[in-house]
Amino acid sequence: MAESRRQKARYSITTALIVALVLIIAGGWWLLFREPPTPFELGRVAPEPIKMGSEWREGWRISRPSIIDCGPIPENGALRLGFFHSGSPEGWFQQRASYEVRAGKRVVARERLGTASGWHDRRIDLPRGADGECTVVLRPVGEFFVSHCEAYPVEESAPAVFVFLIDALRLDHMSCYGYERETTPNISAFAGDAITFTQLMPTASWTRPSVGSLFTSLYPGVHGVQDRPDLLRKGLPSLAGSLQAGGFETLGFMSNPNCLPEWGFGEGFRRYIDVNSYDWKTALDEEVIDRVLESLPCHKGRPCFTYIHTMAPHGPYAPPPPYDTLFADSVSSGPSEEGFPDDDGDVASADPKVRRFLEMVENHIRLYDGEVAYVDAQFARFIEGLKQEGLYEKALIVLLADHGEGLMTHGYMGHGDTLYEELLRVPLFIKLPGNAHGGETRTGLVEMVDIAPTILELLGLASNPDFAGASFAPLVEAEGPGKPVGYAVTQLDDNDWRTAKTPQLKFLHNVKEDWKQWYDLTRDPGEQHPIASAGEDGLALAQYAAEMESQGAAGLHIVFVPSTESDITVTGSVKGKGVTLQPAASAPAEFVFNEETRSFSFQLFAHRARGWGKRAYAALWAEVTPDALPEIEVLVDGNPVAPENVFAGKDGAHLPLDGSPIDLARLAAGPHLIEVSALPEAFGVYLWYVPETEHIADEDLSPEMREALRGLGYLE
Repeated sequence: MAESRRQKARYSITTALIVALVLIIAGGWWLLFREPPTPFELGRVAPEPIKMGSEWREGWRISRPSIIDCGPIPENGALRLGFFHSGSPEGWFQQRASYEVRAGKRVVARERLGTASGWHDRRIDLPRGADGECTVVLRPVGEFFVSHCEAYPVEESAPAVFVFLIDALRLDHMSCYGYERETTPNISAFAGDAITFTQLMPTASWTRPSVGSLFTSLYPGVHGVQDRPDLLRKGLPSLAGSLQAGGFETLGFMSNPNCLPEWGFGEGFRRYIDVNSYDWKTALDEEVIDRVLESLPCHKGRPCFTYIHTMAPHGPYAPPPPYDTLFADSVSSGPSEEGFPDDDGDVASADPKVRRFLEMVENHIRLYDGEVAYVDAQFARFIEGLKQEGLYEKALIVLLADHGEGLMTHGYMGHGDTLYEELLRVPLFIKLPGNAHGGETRTGLVEMVDIAPTILELLGLASNPDFAGASFAPLVEAEGPGKPVGYAVTQLDDNDWRTAKTPQLKFLHNVKEDWKQWYDLTRDPGEQHPIASAGEDGLALAQYAAEMESQGAAGLHIVFVPSTESDITVTGSVKGKGVTLQPAASAPAEFVFNEETRSFSFQLFAHRARGWGKRAYAALWAEVTPDALPEIEVLVDGNPVAPENVFAGKDGAHLPLDGSPIDLARLAAGPHLIEVSALPEAFGVYLWYVPETEHIADEDLSPEMREALRGLGYLE
């Protein structure tokens, strides 16, 4: 028996030695003959947009073992690495994707990646005092992309910018603005560190055009999104793009399907994340905040911009417990029986149908207010997360809404139907680094298009010259008059509205029903009683709305700017195949247009100001087919306009306007309206052509997008 045990022992030892020898040989063979990493320069080629799962990033495909040189090891440095891999195959002997971080010759991090597919972000502290280069070795398996790979000095003072948007939030349903229900206790506490604005005006009363204006600092007619099928135009200036050019990492967390890349959104963001926007039945804003909080450590210590879009107050109103019953025992100051007619058109305050209807409205308002209280609690989680990461004190935080909600104030429950004040008075809070001016209030008018240039100026960065908005940084620093006038438009399905307003006076135009009204907002803030006479200021608002309506419209634009030295008379014509000419906006008097001959005449006055500090000018707009060769003739005091006074297309080419056909390609330009007040004071004719906006027909939408839009009330 002893001999048998010795034989078994010898057999076990021999077997172990053979296995060890095989493993050594296999390992040596693998080390000797596996593909060595080759240098990969991220800056050598431009990153490409990559869509994986519910996340869009800019990045580079890595198809073979690669080594990325991240430069000298910074003092007090860290390395940020973002990558996607499709998952390593299962099995003991299967090769796994991996990465390795080296500081000089020292390996400071190494990870073999698992079988799960997805995007991953790592932040690795680098050793202090280390010499040499920081390098990252990547060994991909399957699909592998890198979105960022950088070694950077960790700076405690690195700016952190957050824009936190709450969809469909009415200013007058927030307790921090005086609402009787305690809907926003956490935002009220935040307001103690921030500046409260009372007159932010969005550019539209539904999400896609309003957020488009927030992102691009352009009005809806210019950025291209007005009606439901419209896409955001490509290549527009953007807040995210300007910040990325200024060295900021840019992230967007989107929970509204209206603003996904399918509609043209996301340009300028290095990461753009869809947080369950299609799952409108069960998605909660706490999921958005969870994703935001997860991202904070990976971007700590370097300039970063984060956009956060939450959805709670947007219909359908279904707040989670306990917010669904939070206001069950209270009554709001919502619509009353007064003003609700019975079937015969008379007010019937005792009609049971009216009472049932008002009870239904009151229940909707309770649930809406519960949604507001719920998102207020999520905002508190966000603020607490910033504090835990040490980011709050130095952060620039902008809290706002894209539009309000009807709640039957003017007979509509949701939004996108009108441009009454309940849809255009939205909250705005700006918290500066160090909480400067915390607790102060500003009552001046500002517009959604002004947010982007203001953020850039507050950060000391240059604004984009193509932005239509103007920075209100001086208003941030001290109370002032704000903007003299604001403009909004809504074209959603059968609705077509325009408005121009000051804090005191408002012009409202229902284009479809062809009526115009003016309201004294000081005496009648609820817009229940139109005023009988607009007066000169009211007519100026109507003209301003007409001018703004022409901005960005597809077609041929011609703008005539007078000299400041002498009055002139301009005549001419615009003819050609498929050309339909009409005045788009005109400041001078005696404008004459002959539709039969396509001819026009008007006077331009040298010193006539048109209000709000703008110079007088005249404008024509022509609807044209893409293959049109318009024939344009312009005479000044009876003489042909000199070519040097003509500025055509994006390059301002000098062309003779003598009635000869002109190829539209020579006039092609972006949709941006010329800022007349910034032009030289000499007479000039400016013309450019804007192509049609892109659209997506309902039948071309994915089933998931159709269902999401239907659930949010945008599709029947």
